[in-house]
Amino acid sequence: MTAARMFGLLLKLYPPDYRAMFGGEMLSVLDQAAKQQNGLPRSIGFFALEALGILWGAAREWAALLMVGRHRLREEVMAHDGLPEEVQFAQSRVDTAIRQMVQAISLQQFEKARRCSDLERKERDHLHRIRKKYGLGGETGTV
Repeated sequence: MTAARMFGLLLKLYPPDYRAMFGGEMLSVLDQAAKQQNGLPRSIGFFALEALGILWGAAREWAALLMVGRHRLREEVMAHDGLPEEVQFAQSRVDTAIRQMVQAISLQQFEKARRCSDLERKERDHLHRIRKKYGLGGETGTV
């Protein structure tokens, strides 16, 4: 079994949304790192540590999803209820940019976090213009 296949199977333990957002990048990094391991003992140690890291990370993500996700989803639905569809869509783009930025920071991917921050700022400006168009006050419903 190749490293990419093994890690790909392990990454399926993550929640689907997390996997969709980060799975490809994680798999690429893990596969590149696996190719740099020299010798059987080093390779076995690498695979064991990374497998444990994946298991731990997946458990943390599921716990966060179960503890916070349902509450957050309920808040977002309540916050967006009754708003024009265009406003709801713009708000969801802001929320997504924030989640991606937080995730990048948690993974210490600071360049990606900076790009997400820039995107969030642009999306928030767009949301402000849309809310103004509909005569709505301050922003609500952010994550």
